[in-house]
Amino acid sequence: MPTQSKQQAAIQAGNDLQALMQRARDLRRDFKDFNDRYSSEQYATTWAAMPTAPQNADGSISNTPDGAPNPSNPIIVGGIYRSKNALVAAVAFVQQYVALVSNQALTQGNWSQNIDDVAS
Repeated sequence: MPTQSKQQAAIQAGNDLQALMQRARDLRRDFKDFNDRYSSEQYATTWAAMPTAPQNADGSISNTPDGAPNPSNPIIVGGIYRSKNALVAAVAFVQQYVALVSNQALTQGNWSQNIDDVAS
């Protein structure tokens, strides 16, 4: 198998970087669009009022809804199955991403966990 020359590797790296920057540009637009909608609509208020149910020890959602919405329990309508608290923490990540690409001051947070809590 032939080895790649340094020039070939550098060309590949340049192409890879261009593809990453195109994805970052698209994410910047998508994150800003979501942030603008969130700021306008304040979805957290609606999420807080949606029906929830506790999570079972095995990770499944209980068949018995909470008597009143619990912000720590998963929302059980619309296929969300994430808690209001997890959604709001993910919004904070979105806001920080928008701040990052807009050259604004950033705050520290557990952003990796916020991503995993909603994406996983």
